[in-house]
Amino acid sequence: PVVVPQVTAANNSSGCARDPYIARAQDGSFYMIATDMDASESWSGDTCIYVWHSENLVDWVQITDLDVSASGAFVDSTGTPLAGTATVQFFDDVNDTSSYLRTNDFGTTLRAWAPQFIWDEDEQAYMVYWSNYFASWRCAVVYSYTTDFITFTQPQYLYAAPNNSSTNDWQ
Repeated sequence: PVVVPQVTAANNSSGCARDPYIARAQDGSFYMIATDMDASESWSGDTCIYVWHSENLVDWVQITDLDVSASGAFVDSTGTPLAGTATVQFFDDVNDTSSYLRTNDFGTTLRAWAPQFIWDEDEQAYMVYWSNYFASWRCAVVYSYTTDFITFTQPQYLYAAPNNSSTNDWQ
């Protein structure tokens, strides 16, 4: 049978899902993570990431509707929600650290697309990464850690193409 998980729209979400990614968790269960997007409405404004959990790949329960642009969406190292929206810094040219260092505020996120995750043995946590477009049309692949797919650490820069060129999950 084809199983279509129910999307529970909350926060700023569209109620539609795209770019699903499924992987086995450390405990043998499964997580599915997806972009919040309804392309019939817009290609922007997709600031939420959905997460579902399953023990058997048939029965799914949505556990997270993470709006990366929301105040308090991420937590610090003690688990306390960060005040305001998260920020990330990176250089315009990753090969030239004397280039302009940008700070991008996740409150200006236009799109959070194509999330995926891996288990990071050193961190003993899942590294969730996605393409994030900011209002400046600057795009970067960013990552955040989680142990439960409910709370997420302050996002960090993973990659941005030099000279402000496009950086997507497919490039």
